Amino acid sequence: MVLDRGSRVVLAEIKSGATVFGDLFAPLRRVGGLVGKQESAAAVVLRLVYGGDEASRREGVEVVPWSAVTDVPWD
Repeated sequence: MVLDRGSRVVLAEIKSGATVFGDLFAPLRRVGGLVGKQESAAAVVLRLVYGGDEASRREGVEVVPWSAVTDVPWD
């Protein structure tokens, strides 16, 4: 999902799995790099929404459990 918010672009990938592992971040980071080149004035926020329970930050990606999806800013 791509959300263009003017001063920033939020890229989010939604996964149903309850386990987060390193391979999940590669596609999101790749697209984030491409968007960052095109939108040089905008900050790029990377988010992975998943079916687990713990929020964290890994490899430059905000990891958000689906149960907390309304707790993070999307605007």
